[in-house]
Amino acid sequence: MESLRESHGVDVVQGALRILSIRCGSRPASKAIGGEMASLRASLRALRDAWEDARDERVAATAEIQYRDAVLDDAVMSLARQVNALVDGKTDDARYRALFPSAPSAQMRPIGGSAQRAYVRALLKTLAERDDLASLAPQRKAIAKAQDALDDATATRDDLQVAEDRAATALQIALTEARDAYNQAWHRLNVEFPKDKALVESFFRTLSREKPRETPDAPT
Repeated sequence: MESLRESHGVDVVQGALRILSIRCGSRPASKAIGGEMASLRASLRALRDAWEDARDERVAATAEIQYRDAVLDDAVMSLARQVNALVDGKTDDARYRALFPSAPSAQMRPIGGSAQRAYVRALLKTLAERDDLASLAPQRKAIAKAQDALDDATATRDDLQVAEDRAATALQIALTEARDAYNQAWHRLNVEFPKDKALVESFFRTLSREKPRETPDAPT
């Protein structure tokens, strides 16, 4: 019998539990152990599904952030073009420098984040406070709306990341418990069949024929 190790991921563990549960079910003396292995496998599958669902929710939320960030970028760059026209291309004009102390294209390059948020909030504050930029009020509203939408999307993704992390932890705990239960089954079966080592050995999958691997993107 080959023990399950930490390097064996969800797929290998589920497969090993499946074979063990079937083989144990073939003998009355080991049927209860087989039921336990089947239960562990079902739990592992459910937790893996829950983790994958949580991961996909977070990935989808990240896509929303990327979209909202692109909308914000467009709004800020539209403002930059309008300000450039307002100052007749003179970037040393006080109005332009007040809004854009640094190039907006560089400041808006990240996808969200605290630095970009601070840059946009400062820009909005300047637009609101300077009377000589009152004509740009429509652009200020568009930018504020886009920033709020991005903030909301980011908060949603952060909550989903927490849910994903919790699901990953639950899966990791269940995976460890399943490995331990599988490995301990060897000793339990030897108690049930003390004079038939070959039978006990036949209950367990030959793991050395498979390269231990992790489920893609899944906890080990």
